[in-house]
Amino acid sequence: MLTLAAPAAATVVFERGGRVWTARDDGSAQRILAIGCRPTISPNGVAYTPYGRRRCDGPLSLIRTDGRARRIIDPSPASFGNPYGSWSPDSRYLGTPLGMIWDRHLHRLRRFFHDAYDSGYDGGDVVLSPDSRKVLVGFFGIPDIGEVRSAVLDPWRPSRTAPTQDLPRWGRNGFAFNHTDGGRYQDSTYYSVSVSHTLQGPQTDVVTYTDGHFAQAVEWSFDGDRLLIQTDSVADGVHAVVAEPATGVVTTIPVRFDEEQVYGPGRISRDGASVLGTVRGNVVRVALDGTVTPIARHAHQPDWND
Repeated sequence: MLTLAAPAAATVVFERGGRVWTARDDGSAQRILAIGCRPTISPNGVAYTPYGRRRCDGPLSLIRTDGRARRIIDPSPASFGNPYGSWSPDSRYLGTPLGMIWDRHLHRLRRFFHDAYDSGYDGGDVVLSPDSRKVLVGFFGIPDIGEVRSAVLDPWRPSRTAPTQDLPRWGRNGFAFNHTDGGRYQDSTYYSVSVSHTLQGPQTDVVTYTDGHFAQAVEWSFDGDRLLIQTDSVADGVHAVVAEPATGVVTTIPVRFDEEQVYGPGRISRDGASVLGTVRGNVVRVALDGTVTPIARHAHQPDWND
């Protein structure tokens, strides 16, 4: 039996039927915002990709949650080659794929490091710091090779470059890293997620799987105490794991999520007590004990401002 959650406090955006919708986190007040996909929400509005010539590849746009004041952020479809943008916690900045950084007035501040493309990298995923002052951009594209570059945003000051296989997830208490011994031409014998207080400091394993489970860090809770991890295997499908690095407690939520384009369980709540994702084609909120609160039927690609 499905148990209703506490009174709604968050706004959820999602895609359904080729349109971007918004709703409260109890599923009420559903309405269409725009024709498009890949929504991501902040107090400044909802960034999304309108449909273009090749389905979901139009110019990155922003619209208010009341459906008004639509603006094109970047007319180039290539600027949103990855599904989602990333807002800074204070909503001052929006980072979009290919390493582009926008301020709250939607002025493009920087396109990260043009020389990275000359080196053969074809992507630039963006992670903004919890204090909204710094940014990490991960460049990948050459088999099994990549690098992370960082900078201070205001005033702009590039700082360091580090080789990596993946872009770490940045929380208030440090970073989460994904590890595997596999590659494009080699099968993996393990997947693990580790944490560190600094970008290049000593790391401590949080979870390790050697039984065929794929694992990757997804997102930290607001206080940085809990880390959402996605696991995936042929036998068990996609699951959400919530880890508390400080205590060593690891909780696997007993619900099988759908395998979305990027992450199955997509977002962790502000308090780390529940996860937003899709289950059997419906957008839902799932508590750590597996209690499911339905939000929207026949929908996917959810995000929220919890």
